[in-house]
Amino acid sequence: MAEPAHRWAGVAGIPALLLVLLLWWWAFPQAKVHTEVTLQPGATITYRTEYRWCGHHSTISVPAGSTLVGADASRIRELLPGWHLRYMDASSVLLVRSVEALCPEDAPYRTVVLREGRVAVYYGRRPHEEAIKEITHLREEDLLDADKARLRQGVVVRGDQEVRRLLEGLID
Repeated sequence: MAEPAHRWAGVAGIPALLLVLLLWWWAFPQAKVHTEVTLQPGATITYRTEYRWCGHHSTISVPAGSTLVGADASRIRELLPGWHLRYMDASSVLLVRSVEALCPEDAPYRTVVLREGRVAVYYGRRPHEEAIKEITHLREEDLLDADKARLRQGVVVRGDQEVRRLLEGLID
């Protein structure tokens, strides 16, 4: 007798879950901070900023300046408030911060969508609740079917001037 399909449904997701966990561990070293170590000359400081509104991140690596050379983990935390020390050894430091913002690449874009029966404009390339720019007076019921379909998918434009053109086109 054949096994019911639902019995094996959860098993298929296990390799994917393991892969995600492995990638998470690789991308975000968990508190690998050698507290007894001090930074040596020639060390590299890597700053990683995670942008919550778009899910992107930026990373920059720079040589440790004279202020940080010789510093231990507690001194680095003191000198760089707002940054979380994720990794440290004598030759490298990883500092991470998470900001409620868009990355520089997504910041110029706006996404126009239907939201609760009205046309809404969001900052960035995808709608995020905290990145809402405005909910317009334009109602879904007043739009052409083709415009409704486009807005349900989301229309991405570059800049506020393009948003105005798009909204004016919906009115005409």
